[in-house]
Amino acid sequence: MPFLFSLIPTTFLVVVGYFLIYTSTRAEGRLKRFGKYLGVWVFFLAGMVILGGLLASTGVVTTPMDAMMQHMESMEIMEKEQLEAIRELGRK
Repeated sequence: MPFLFSLIPTTFLVVVGYFLIYTSTRAEGRLKRFGKYLGVWVFFLAGMVILGGLLASTGVVTTPMDAMMQHMESMEIMEKEQLEAIRELGRK
């Protein structure tokens, strides 16, 4: 689902990048070079948005809330193991 949502800003960025490169071909001098660099930068950002959407879809990237829940679960497991170890020591 995050990948599908990343297509909306990516489409916008690609259109803007294309517009920048197209208008820079009609410019002269430094403005022409700046427009091309800016257009390439916008295409790069569009690629990063797609990559972020893919990573979020596969679960490689987690939210802080997910990380906190994983930490709490691991702490709960450790607490149970420690209580079990204390009970074992008390039985001996």
